[in-house]
Amino acid sequence: MIAAIGANKVVLVTGSSSGFGAATAVKFVEKGARKVVITARGLEGLEDTKQRCLEASEDADVFIVKGDLTKTEDCDNLVNKTINKFGRIDVLVNNAGANILGGPITSQDVEKYDVMFSINVRAVYYLTYLCIPYLRATRGNIVNISSIAGSIPIQNCILYCMTKSAIEMFTKCLAADEGVHGVRANCVAPGVILNGFHQRFGMSDDDVEGLKERVKVSHPGNGGRLGENEDVSKVIVFLASNEASFVTGQINLVDGGFSCYNPI
Repeated sequence: MIAAIGANKVVLVTGSSSGFGAATAVKFVEKGARKVVITARGLEGLEDTKQRCLEASEDADVFIVKGDLTKTEDCDNLVNKTINKFGRIDVLVNNAGANILGGPITSQDVEKYDVMFSINVRAVYYLTYLCIPYLRATRGNIVNISSIAGSIPIQNCILYCMTKSAIEMFTKCLAADEGVHGVRANCVAPGVILNGFHQRFGMSDDDVEGLKERVKVSHPGNGGRLGENEDVSKVIVFLASNEASFVTGQINLVDGGFSCYNPI
């Protein structure tokens, strides 16, 4: 059973128009949160997430702020609107991220490097920087979303691996620095969750079908079943709850056993 989230707490979830972000916003509402801020670049997806939240609880106050977090002014706008609306921030879930189809370093030029680090690292850093004073005031907490690619090298995925590794160290440093202010920071590192993310960064449907078959072997947990958004969202909400009050600075793998798989 996932611990409840206080109705007075304000939860901000980025990248919440689809995938983990959407599922996490809904899960927070299911577990008692009534003030949830959702943000992404696509308004249609955000409206869908809001509707799903309201289906979970009619009295949820779900606040949409559309924006591109690679833009400094959009981060500023998100935090300002959240504070103007609710007056506080208790939980920040840094979920928004992206990938670019892989290849060796010879196919990953510096422009792709700049794009990936802007989305996956700089945006997370700057938004957290803006939220820290409010999180200190509420003794709140941060949950960052990494990936198994943050600790396990994935062939032809050099930039994504680098950015997720950076997020994991960022989480540990936050926990070390902000603990004296009562702020916890944790990270969730999912395995392969087939929720449309791979298609969004350019994989073909045939490639995804092939990935599904490989995952059944490399993820031994629960007989090799495929991971789902729900598997990830439950861990995020637990880490944000008071039940995890003694958990900080941790990289929490939600990978179906992928990190234990060692074909010989």
